[in-house]
Amino acid sequence: MNKTAIALLALLASSASLAATPWQKITQPVPGSAQSIGSFSNGCIVGADTLPIQSEHYQVMRTDQRRYFGHPDLVMFIQRLSSQVSNLGMGTV
Repeated sequence: MNKTAIALLALLASSASLAATPWQKITQPVPGSAQSIGSFSNGCIVGADTLPIQSEHYQVMRTDQRRYFGHPDLVMFIQRLSSQVSNLGMGTV
């Protein structure tokens, strides 16, 4: 019975941490000119571009968290870098 109670508590604790946050409900960037607001740990971005999820040169991880938006310069940098790495035969970024 002790093991069952511990397993149940672990399951309940993990399901609470997997619940969607309000930020995960955002499905697209907020329109406007690109600008960062706030700090690294407590900020957001307006006018972000979406990094395409499918690419032959890079891999987007944890797409369920919808954290593949970024400053247009960052998105272009990732695409350019991953293409250059691929052209050099170094694999996928």
